[in-house]
Amino acid sequence: MADGGASSIIMLVAALITAGIASAVIIQNFTELVLISEKQAIKAALDEGCEVSIAGDPLDVDVNTVPNPDEITFYLINSGTEELDTTTISLFDGSSLTLKSASSSVLSGGDWVTGEIYKVVATADFTSYSDGDEGVLVITSNTVDGTKAGSTGTCVTSGVIRLDI
Repeated sequence: MADGGASSIIMLVAALITAGIASAVIIQNFTELVLISEKQAIKAALDEGCEVSIAGDPLDVDVNTVPNPDEITFYLINSGTEELDTTTISLFDGSSLTLKSASSSVLSGGDWVTGEIYKVVATADFTSYSDGDEGVLVITSNTVDGTKAGSTGTCVTSGVIRLDI
């Protein structure tokens, strides 16, 4: 009988060690899930705070045909709550406009924070367009990276513009 007690103690110790290892793995996985959920919540908040709108009159967008290639000038406003990154803005044509390159600047000369206007001058080929033609402009922007746990918010805005040639 004495040897039966020893084997029971060995089994008990083995069971306790196994339970300890299992609980450590479970705690580690739970911690990783909490961190992932926290990052997703931060990303969702940044996405919600990222918003760009076309400023000024989108039905009277100036096209300058003097330089070669032609230039189109329009304005965007940061209408969200987060600071936007001016180096990650992308412009796309939604129907027939083909924007080739852009130079831009925040009118106040500072950061692109809430309420600040962003001037965009893009080069394009407008030889096949007439005064009053319309197109769809699609703008993609990101929040400033690294301010909140390395997350970046993204927003996409589109709008119809009428060309003033």
